[in-house]
Amino acid sequence: MRSYEPVPVGTEAWWEALLTCRGAVSSNNLSPCPDCGHSVSGLAETCPSCGRVLRTPVTREGLFLRTLNQALALAVWGPLLVLGVLLLVALIARVLWFR
Repeated sequence: MRSYEPVPVGTEAWWEALLTCRGAVSSNNLSPCPDCGHSVSGLAETCPSCGRVLRTPVTREGLFLRTLNQALALAVWGPLLVLGVLLLVALIARVLWFR
């Protein structure tokens, strides 16, 4: 049971209350490693003690999405780049023409 009495800052009880409040130390969040038995976070991909893989990492972005993002970037920035180059050439030609 948690006490709501003030705890002196910097004491062991203060640190425990702070970590528990932030969810860093919670018995609900920790489970034993199947190989070595050390407490491991439920969010961990591997055991920090023995290195056993606990869950496979989630793939962030596949080849299809990466290619789609690059194609979209090319479709947006490509015409803008071409237009910029044409405007620059026209400006240089105008300056040289009216010399």
